[in-house]
Amino acid sequence: MGKTQLFGGIIGLLGVLYVQANLPAPASSSRDTKKWIPFPTGLYSFSHTVSHLVGDLPTVPWHNLVWNSPSIPRMKFILWSAVQSKLPTLDSKSMSKHINICPLCSESMESHDHIFLNCSFVSPLWRFIKYKCSMFTALRSWEALVRWASAKWKAKNSGNLLRKLGLLVLVYHTWEERNARIFRGKKASQRAVCAKICSTIFAILKLGCFRDCASSRSILKDWNISPSCCRSPLRPPD
Repeated sequence: MGKTQLFGGIIGLLGVLYVQANLPAPASSSRDTKKWIPFPTGLYSFSHTVSHLVGDLPTVPWHNLVWNSPSIPRMKFILWSAVQSKLPTLDSKSMSKHINICPLCSESMESHDHIFLNCSFVSPLWRFIKYKCSMFTALRSWEALVRWASAKWKAKNSGNLLRKLGLLVLVYHTWEERNARIFRGKKASQRAVCAKICSTIFAILKLGCFRDCASSRSILKDWNISPSCCRSPLRPPD
């Protein structure tokens, strides 16, 4: 180390010691506190930390359709991919080397429009979901359905929660059956897939995703679930 660097280091150390020596002594009764500078209240928040790091990003129209539905994360991930038409259906370029016929019906080219709306295998499943979840739509385009549902089911009420749950579970089990046929060579009947959809919705409803109100009790009654599975109106969401 040269003399100049050594001298500079000594001067810097003396400066630090001088500042510390002239700091006011804390009051005997005061305690150190932590403050999270990026947020005005000083309290740590994960969401505000992400916003601070990546900036404010625009909210997509289908945000509530995917993330505000009562379900488990892997189901939401499948729907998140589906609403963006990002699932690896056989009509995509990445799958162009494979046979692109729908593995569910073997009648048409597989696409998001086909497998989730127009497939003859999925049609009875849709009729069941529409009946049990009080959906009223005859759209034949997946993109149009996502736009419609995102705009129509914004209100936070029991009916919309049930519809979003029905759509999510239908998409998940349809994709699950499709993958089972392609990758494991296993086939389930429409009745079996419909039973899976029904049992999944039933199980999620029993977890208490509805607040206690007349509409919620009516929905649970239709699914043969005790009204005691409703949350108290004063209980915060999980």
